[in-house]
Amino acid sequence: MKPRKSSAIAGLTPRQQEVLNMMAQGYNNAAIADKLVLGTKSVENYINAIYQELNLNHNGPMHPRVQAVLSYIRDCN
Repeated sequence: MKPRKSSAIAGLTPRQQEVLNMMAQGYNNAAIADKLVLGTKSVENYINAIYQELNLNHNGPMHPRVQAVLSYIRDCN
């Protein structure tokens, strides 16, 4: 899926978009690391950067991973 040009997702790097796409498919961090041939710490770093770029945090009622995936689905459809 390709994000709309004006969406927040479009501001992510291609690798961040790839990680977020895999998150949206339901992959956990270890599976993302295996598929992309990365260390799990690298995947965690990408995910934290995604959260920062999308202004998501752990203080709200919804987990930032869920918020990020919902944003991805909304912005790529």
